Amino acid sequence: MLKESYFIIAEKTRNENEIRFQIELSPFHEVYKGHFPGMPVCPGVCNMEMLKECVEEETGQKLILTNLSQCKFSAVIKPEENPLLLINMNIEKTEENSFKTKAKITDLENSKVFVEFKGEFQIK
Repeated sequence: MLKESYFIIAEKTRNENEIRFQIELSPFHEVYKGHFPGMPVCPGVCNMEMLKECVEEETGQKLILTNLSQCKFSAVIKPEENPLLLINMNIEKTEENSFKTKAKITDLENSKVFVEFKGEFQIK
């Protein structure tokens, strides 16, 4: 839904415990005209959708959020100041149709945390 217009996945790497997505935001996307004019910030709902679409990218499945145990927005993402982001993610398949996910959205240096997320996605 937002991938390829609001953001792109510039790079994806993984090790045995973590998947890392380097994200490029599109600072000229239509959403910023209303959120907020003159001072664009990434809407929380778009941050959540970005996480879901990264899980879909990794699993190859269309998903729906079914359990949200933690969602902490600790800093505002300003696309003009932070057009490049990191999403560090752990995905664990818990049942046949479910993926338990822990994720963090940070700046490129991994020093500023914007969002911390724990939840579960189910295959549609």
